[in-house]
Amino acid sequence: MQRLQDKKDRLETTLRHARDKLDQRAAREMLLQRAAEYLRSFPAVWEQLNPDERRELFQTLVEYVVMTRADNGDTILRVKVLFTDEKELRIPHLGRKTQTGLSLRQLAILELHHQGLNTDQIARQMCVTAQCINALSYVIKHNLGVASLDEAYERCREDIERFR
Repeated sequence: MQRLQDKKDRLETTLRHARDKLDQRAAREMLLQRAAEYLRSFPAVWEQLNPDERRELFQTLVEYVVMTRADNGDTILRVKVLFTDEKELRIPHLGRKTQTGLSLRQLAILELHHQGLNTDQIARQMCVTAQCINALSYVIKHNLGVASLDEAYERCREDIERFR
């Protein structure tokens, strides 16, 4: 009788563990489904978050970011996001000169101008002042010997497309 009771207890324990595992698995699947739904709507959600909420979300999802500088001045970012492998991103050095003698930053100004953005919009996008964009625009035109940013864009089109 004792052996049967012991066997019954072991079977009940095994059954309880199996049920717990099933419950845990169901809970994980539900969380994954919710996460997938959240990721599908992430761009819209991100726009509604204030800076503190964005920072908190970033700190929750990103395990680490390591930034180093390559010999050529490029920035190398190693990023590890939860549930993914580490990724390496190379960001060209914005001061690097191109075939036309302009920096990548100056090429970016030409591209944004070509897309129809005005000085204030370009400044906001590049996180600088409008005066900075005006000064860089003047330098671009002066260095290329052109009268307008449109002419400068045409002269630098090949460089711009290479770094697009």
